[in-house]
Amino acid sequence: MSANKNIFLCTLGVTWPVVMEAADYLSSWDEIHCLTGTGPKIEGNFEKLFSYFSKKDCIFGLWQLKNFDEIKSNEQIQFCNETIFRWYLYHLNKHGLPYACIAGGFKSMGAVLHKAASNFGSKGIFHILIRGVVEPKDEESYEQAKKEKRIFYVELGEEPGFEELRQLDPNIYSLDSFIQNIQNKERNIYHYLLNDSHKKTVYGKNVKRP
Repeated sequence: MSANKNIFLCTLGVTWPVVMEAADYLSSWDEIHCLTGTGPKIEGNFEKLFSYFSKKDCIFGLWQLKNFDEIKSNEQIQFCNETIFRWYLYHLNKHGLPYACIAGGFKSMGAVLHKAASNFGSKGIFHILIRGVVEPKDEESYEQAKKEKRIFYVELGEEPGFEELRQLDPNIYSLDSFIQNIQNKERNIYHYLLNDSHKKTVYGKNVKRP
């Protein structure tokens, strides 16, 4: 597990410019990974994301939850929650503590990502606020919003997490068997589909707090 890489994890809905906004939180990143769903409204933005981040000097990973378009059942919500936790643990084991941006996707997705960051640990959790009623809808309007200084980062701080949770057996709570590599768009662009359910759950595991 490398602790030297700067990566951030975020959840994503239909408002794709939030990833551009999050990427400017630091001057440079080694890797950026987004967890999102399926459906035409979400997938219609993928080429914009791939095009934008293909020009950046970092790895960009887009991870889709299979059949996660609209909230239709509690089982679907639990699957999403469990996947976010496993996804966080997966990157933690590969790269060390990540940053976490909770600005994108369903509010519940951001909340679960925040919980994962608090439980496992994070270099920094942050949210994004846009001054004014019009949010950026593309790269051009985002650059304009930056010039107008309408982008604000809400820093929620580092999280030490719990060593007990970081030591969970990765073979039991693995994400590897659920990952389908759809395609590598460019040298630094990766696209995955998470396409299975989980029998053992890491979401909701508790530790004794001091």
